[in-house]
Amino acid sequence: MVFTNLSGINYTPTPITNISPLTYRDGATFLEYLETIKQYINDTLVPDSDAMIANAITSVNDVMADWDAKYTEIMNNLAAQIALLNESAVTGMVGTGTVHDAIIALIDAAITAERATTAATYLSKTDAGTTYLNKTDAGTTYLNKTDAGTTYLSKTDAGTTYGTKTRVEQIAKAANTDPVDVVFIGDSYFTGYQDLPNPYLTSVPQRVTALLNREDTREYVMHNYAGNAGGYNTTYGTPDTAFNTQADTAIADTSITNCRLIIVGGGRNDYNFDNSASATSIYNKLLAKWPNAKLVVFPMWSRERFGAAQRRGFTTIFEAAKNVGAVYDVNSLWVNSLTDASLWDGTSVLHPKDQLAQRFASALYTLIQGGSLPAQTTNITVHSSTGITTGVATINGYSVNLSFQQDVGANFDTSYPLASLQYPALWPGEVNQYIQGFSGNGTTNTLYTVGQADGTIVGTGTAGRVGMTGTYPLGM
Repeated sequence: MVFTNLSGINYTPTPITNISPLTYRDGATFLEYLETIKQYINDTLVPDSDAMIANAITSVNDVMADWDAKYTEIMNNLAAQIALLNESAVTGMVGTGTVHDAIIALIDAAITAERATTAATYLSKTDAGTTYLNKTDAGTTYLNKTDAGTTYLSKTDAGTTYGTKTRVEQIAKAANTDPVDVVFIGDSYFTGYQDLPNPYLTSVPQRVTALLNREDTREYVMHNYAGNAGGYNTTYGTPDTAFNTQADTAIADTSITNCRLIIVGGGRNDYNFDNSASATSIYNKLLAKWPNAKLVVFPMWSRERFGAAQRRGFTTIFEAAKNVGAVYDVNSLWVNSLTDASLWDGTSVLHPKDQLAQRFASALYTLIQGGSLPAQTTNITVHSSTGITTGVATINGYSVNLSFQQDVGANFDTSYPLASLQYPALWPGEVNQYIQGFSGNGTTNTLYTVGQADGTIVGTGTAGRVGMTGTYPLGM
């Protein structure tokens, strides 16, 4: 739009010769009045009018620019919020179905409530105590502030940012996400059993559920069907505590409406059996009932020696877990294997005390979250007359790795114990194991024996620096 300044009167009349000038009482002639009016229009009225129009145009332009800036800011904020909701985390946490529908309903309700407020909607309103779309008050920025001290879309308060801190998980929880049912099948390691008259301790399933509820905004509900003396094979203990019976009880439980996690522990009572068929049947039965659930298989062992029978029984459990696509890690057997006897309860069958039950729970939580379990390492007790004495033993999978060096002041034979493995879980299963090493400062090849009865390492060699590094299979 183009505005043109007003023009003055530029015409100067020529003298009218045939008309006598009109003289007013004050002595002014008519022509003098005309000249005065012309001068006023040109010198005063036109410039003042131009200035007023220019001021009006400037004000209009300023208002339009202000509205454009506010509109841009609103659209940018809206785009930022949409981008937040479009993160990949939304897809993983919300997806479609109940949670998705609940969130949409929540948003629709919020929009309806906002439209219905008596304060109406403002683009830029500075009326204290009302709803703002974009307001800076006492240095705090609000984007859709609904009530003093309550809900903010983007608020910086005491150094905490709410716009980015409000994660998708919190949105899901606000939308009343259905609780997640967790089914536990297991033996006395899952019941918290301690030899009588000692009271039961907090069970591993209780601890795992607490970890899930502490780290996740969803609510996890424990359903623990574990029984003492339970197992994959019904010939051990009683049929009432067999894993198959536990699975049937869980499947028939109508209180379970949203099972997304199944955990089968134990297996310690089944080391004398081939558990392939029974384990596979139980896993498939549970997954058929809850096809969307994650199945985690978590066999556990103690600090005791691990023999050939144990290896056979647990291997068949892990094979069945692999065949059905369950989550498992062989190192679940060794979580508490390299620990002192004082941390275990019982004599004929060892049960973990409180500290070790928590270690089992933490390891199981790691598997649930998609992690893996590390190997377990300890120092070797090394006997030496002089000099260097170092040794390390690591148990990983079904293998034990040994490494040690020391200085011996004289030639030695098998009557001199060079080192010993203090934890029975590291001892060879059924027969002695042999590892090639050196003695005499590396000049002599020496065959060292790792005894299956007590984990003592002996050999025959010459004085000087001696040592070895080698691996042997566990449970052989």
